[in-house]
Amino acid sequence: MTEIQEIHIGWNSLEVAKITVDIATTLILGAILWLMDNAVRRAESHRWLNQKLVEKRLQVYDNTAPQLNDLLCYYTYVGNWQQFTCSDIIQLKRELDKKIHIAAPLFSKEFFQKYSKLMELCFETYVGVGKPARLRTKTEKRLTVAPGGWKEDYNECFSAVENCPSKGDIRAAYDELMACFAKELGLVERPKG
Repeated sequence: MTEIQEIHIGWNSLEVAKITVDIATTLILGAILWLMDNAVRRAESHRWLNQKLVEKRLQVYDNTAPQLNDLLCYYTYVGNWQQFTCSDIIQLKRELDKKIHIAAPLFSKEFFQKYSKLMELCFETYVGVGKPARLRTKTEKRLTVAPGGWKEDYNECFSAVENCPSKGDIRAAYDELMACFAKELGLVERPKG
């Protein structure tokens, strides 16, 4: 081989090496950018999904929190408790159960357990085929303030006194449920005191 041919072959090998490095660099950078783009898209999609989940949970909160508060008032004799008949409270339970059971997939198992605990404290269920749940609360304070006066039928709506939890137990279960609600909404729990 002549000297010119050797220089030409060396030059071609050098050029090939440069082109190979350029192509490899471009491919690696392209792959890195593609991976980063996918990661950003997944993060955005996850954030959007979480935002929609929180919005749905907020709707459930907006639709149930006032009713849960009415339930608390009735069982702890505060606020507007005198405005409710036992039939109103049983209807309130049915409405809450429907809303919470429909929304159950949007919430954690813990949330549903805390809701169930509150309902079990407030109501005696499965008291007979076709019979509504009974209220686990004492009647003595309710006898004189029942809207429209006390009706004999109301006696069937209440559990035996020994089956009634304390107001403190009801309040504690309500507070646990509402704290769990706040956690599910991504809110920081307020300090007590």
